[in-house]
Amino acid sequence: MAKDTGKYLYNENMINNHIEWGEKRKFRVRNDFFFDVENIDGALINMIEENPGNKLAFEYLMAIYMINKDLRSFVDFFPKVEKLNYKEVPVAYQEALIYIILLNKRNPFPNAHQYVNESIKSRMRSYVEIYTKYPDAMVRLRKNYWNTYWYYLHFSEFENTILKKPNP
Repeated sequence: MAKDTGKYLYNENMINNHIEWGEKRKFRVRNDFFFDVENIDGALINMIEENPGNKLAFEYLMAIYMINKDLRSFVDFFPKVEKLNYKEVPVAYQEALIYIILLNKRNPFPNAHQYVNESIKSRMRSYVEIYTKYPDAMVRLRKNYWNTYWYYLHFSEFENTILKKPNP
């Protein structure tokens, strides 16, 4: 391994064309900024602004917003998905997006509906019907919807202690 990597030393062209190192180098941060784990979203935003095609930074940022149930930030950054060449938008993103659309009774940005496939829309309608109709909705929904973002939103008590500053 070490002998193989030695040929890359001081050869920028070979490094840039390497299947792993080239991609990592392409997305490296070019401008300095102060990093604080409590402001990880700020660091990820900087990385995305410098490299709009940085899918990994985008996915980490969206995960933070989704875990923290910060749907406003999620929807503000969602349009950047267009630059990331997804064959299909991840299911969790679709679930969050259709929830936001139904909650607000309008599209949060032009063509938001196009990112949600029909099966997700159909599942959301079924979920809403059970959620609004039964007082024991959590129990009824657990079997078929435990792995959806909607179930997480409504029934999870997760609190992110790393990303939130403690109350004085």
